[in-house]
Amino acid sequence: MADRLKFVQPNPVIVLAGAMTQRAGKTMAGVTRAAFRTDAMIIDSGISSCVEKFCLRKNVKLIGVCPEAECSYPRLNPAQRQENELANGHTHFVLIGKEDKSRKFKN
Repeated sequence: MADRLKFVQPNPVIVLAGAMTQRAGKTMAGVTRAAFRTDAMIIDSGISSCVEKFCLRKNVKLIGVCPEAECSYPRLNPAQRQENELANGHTHFVLIGKEDKSRKFKN
């Protein structure tokens, strides 16, 4: 999977867990600046955490990782954003789904 996403060089990673807030502008700008200076990637939940716009400005890779059943896809021209909607500004998304037990792999 790393080869398909073109992550072939080892890079530092910053994991943002529980960072869903709208008032952490300076903190998220600092995190993004640190990622930019160290050539790190940022991993978050895929929903809006206020870091997206800073990553876009600095061209930092932002990877959203979330369970597919728990998130919703963005709609065109929404009147109101949903709380669990995937956020624009991520460079990659990794959606984790349940294992399909009906598929059997044969050797």
